[in-house]
Amino acid sequence: MKMIFFFIHILYIFNESACSFSFRSDTYEVLKGIKLLNTYYTLSLNHNSTNTCAVYCLADIACVSANYNMVTTQCELNSKGPLDESANIEEDNEWRVLYSKGDLPPSSWELIFRGTAGIGVKIYDSYVGTISLPTHEVGCQLPVTHNLTCTTHYRDPILDIWSSQSILKVKVAMYKDSVMVMNMVFNNTDNGLNTDWYSPDQLIYSSYTDMTTVGITYNYFSIQGDEAVERRFYINNNYNGCPFDMGWIAVFEFGFTCSYEIGLQYPAFAYMPNNIMGQWDLKAFQFADALAIYIQSN
Repeated sequence: MKMIFFFIHILYIFNESACSFSFRSDTYEVLKGIKLLNTYYTLSLNHNSTNTCAVYCLADIACVSANYNMVTTQCELNSKGPLDESANIEEDNEWRVLYSKGDLPPSSWELIFRGTAGIGVKIYDSYVGTISLPTHEVGCQLPVTHNLTCTTHYRDPILDIWSSQSILKVKVAMYKDSVMVMNMVFNNTDNGLNTDWYSPDQLIYSSYTDMTTVGITYNYFSIQGDEAVERRFYINNNYNGCPFDMGWIAVFEFGFTCSYEIGLQYPAFAYMPNNIMGQWDLKAFQFADALAIYIQSN
């Protein structure tokens, strides 16, 4: 490893511009205000350059991401990346994390949307892109399990070019106190609109054991949901009058119909906690803090 670092160091002394070109800033991404704690090697650079730190990481096959300190110019090589749910991350404004999505292992899940509960911004409009979202914290675009600051919704631009992407599967999950409380996985075989995959025909796994039972029926199963009453990402079994409505999950955007959705902090992410459907009016459901959507690509 020391020989590799020596070679890169000499290369920088004699031809720094060439080295910078070989690893241009558009080949890696920068996340500001965080650092990973999965460091295995530390270097003290003699000048301020994120490119230099990035190339040291590139030169080592064990390096998945790098921490770079904008004040001290210290460079740390990490064995994990910020998109890895098992990584240890802390918030620190002096640091930047340099990484490449191309380094994701095969079959990894990539976060493309995150909804934050109770912020007063509608999740459906945010997801389909009919409203503009404010600038988000870096924690919003990283796995919810990292428990970083996130006070808005996050939407990846890939949602605007959905049909042109090679997206194989989509996962939806809700989190309470940064712990996953439910999840579903869908095929994306039709490769149509960015809402088409959310259907019973595309469902291949659900943490709700009765959702995949033969003969189960739904009166709503879509991202748009029941538009008249603004229940989104809605998966429901039946309407028999509010006291007898049965379902699995819902995002309540603005409740005014049934007692169980009135007076909440919207959007409210409601889920049945026992891996089976429940009766809404009995308030058998609980509330999650975040809703996340991930994709798996070729």
